[in-house]
Amino acid sequence: MQHYFSSLILILFSAMLTACGGSSAPINTEINLETSTENTLSAEEALPTEDTLSTDNTESTENTSDSHNSGLPQNWADSATFIEIYVRAYKDSDGDGIGDLQGLTQQLDYLQEIGITGIWLMPITESSDNDHGYAVTDYQNIESQYGTLEDFSTFLTEAHKRGIGVIMDYVINHASSSHPYFTASNNFDPTYRDWFIWEDSNLGWQGWAGDSWHQGTHGYYYGAFWFGMPDWNLKNQEVIEFHKNNLRFWLDLGVDGFRFDAVGNLIENGADRWYGEEANHQINNTMRTLLEEEYFNKYLVCEDPGHPSDAAQSNSCGSAFAFGLNTAIFESITNGSASEIAPYFSDFTLDKMALLLSNHDAFAGSRPFNQLNGNEPQLKLAASILMTLPGKPFIYYGEEVGMSAGNGLQADASLRVPMSWNSQGGFTTGSSFRTAAANKLEYNVRDEQHDSDSILSHYKNLMQMRINHPVMTSKNYGLVTAGDILHFYRYTGTTYAHIIINMTNSSQNYTINTMQSDLSITEIFPLQSSFIQTSNSNYLDINLLPFETKVIKYSLP
Repeated sequence: MQHYFSSLILILFSAMLTACGGSSAPINTEINLETSTENTLSAEEALPTEDTLSTDNTESTENTSDSHNSGLPQNWADSATFIEIYVRAYKDSDGDGIGDLQGLTQQLDYLQEIGITGIWLMPITESSDNDHGYAVTDYQNIESQYGTLEDFSTFLTEAHKRGIGVIMDYVINHASSSHPYFTASNNFDPTYRDWFIWEDSNLGWQGWAGDSWHQGTHGYYYGAFWFGMPDWNLKNQEVIEFHKNNLRFWLDLGVDGFRFDAVGNLIENGADRWYGEEANHQINNTMRTLLEEEYFNKYLVCEDPGHPSDAAQSNSCGSAFAFGLNTAIFESITNGSASEIAPYFSDFTLDKMALLLSNHDAFAGSRPFNQLNGNEPQLKLAASILMTLPGKPFIYYGEEVGMSAGNGLQADASLRVPMSWNSQGGFTTGSSFRTAAANKLEYNVRDEQHDSDSILSHYKNLMQMRINHPVMTSKNYGLVTAGDILHFYRYTGTTYAHIIINMTNSSQNYTINTMQSDLSITEIFPLQSSFIQTSNSNYLDINLLPFETKVIKYSLP
């Protein structure tokens, strides 16, 4: 495991440039060419005024523990199946070629029907990039191309009606160079100068984008990802309070939690100490404590690719994405052995982890369809592993239908293409902001919805199993074997579920020790609900087809 994380840091050094929207050139080639001029300010207009300097820093009154209850089950995130959604690419409601909140709201019935109970929204706040959203200019307003705060409130209400929780991407590490506070800081305004990180000369630190120090009007400012996204000075308590008030703003609107971006980069202590500092966890813990003490039933998950297990602990975020495990899943499928997955049962606290196969960043890997060369049995196998492992599964939008990367696009842009609703795309009635997935003709919602053998049906069956059988979301688990067969179990009280996964392209016979004889056993996946009676030897024989997953459940007396 250690060799993986050491290698990952080196990979991230070259690949995370675009992970949070950064660029090594003044022009970001992924930015929508139809960018609205509403977000382009002249030099004079960009200067902060009394009004702009109060933006996103509104004081918020403290809430009691049961205020803003979304009506979701207590600890809803522990059993949720999440989907990550890039609003710009999901559904366009007005024909302008850009996805929006009204379009997303129109698709909530689909998400509920397949079994989604949690949504992670990529950044939806006002940004200068008008694309990925990580170059934030206003932390308390909606990206104008996506709609309004009223649209967002309507979306939240409708999601909650359907039992779906909503977490927002929150960019805590950096802002846009067009943010009014940075404009003030750059102009040497004493109120905001120390809100960002400045030096009189270029210190020459080499980060994700090469040189991390960028020339401003008065000195050099630090920006780990891109000169267009300066890092906040999170050693300044005023900046911490600024972020806390922004979180309160969205929590007061009814948001159910956050995904924190780039938490490995929060504190910088030198040329070789700008990533993975212990103080990062203190900041994460401060924000997590706010959610727990001032609000009710909220969830925080963090992105820390280099130290995911540390970020998931209770002295930090409490939950983090299981980077590394996603790579191990694909390597295991390709090799026909689960040996790469086995170490994560001991090296990770899996029940605290957010699981993924892919996401919006190229450093995490391409879409599963591309990684597995369109092999449907293996795509279903990947889904089965994701949805049965201990932890909180996160599906990247379109993954549930086997959507591929886009044609003629590179890196992150190829992963952030419009959702394939039908064979023509179905994303917009106008001209799309970006080309569609390369395989939309064969892999789309409409064609797969009523096909019982489709990838979508497979995902739906897995999600329904998680909903119908609480043992499948239990925090108690154990690994039995990880080779040609991946066998682990989950349990709550005296109820056990055994997950048996054939990693190979050959049929397999496998025997389970149920610990007790004469048990009434139910097969709960592939949703046959067939009952099996064990022999008096307390062993059960399982026959598995190539790449097949079976889940059985029983209760000990």
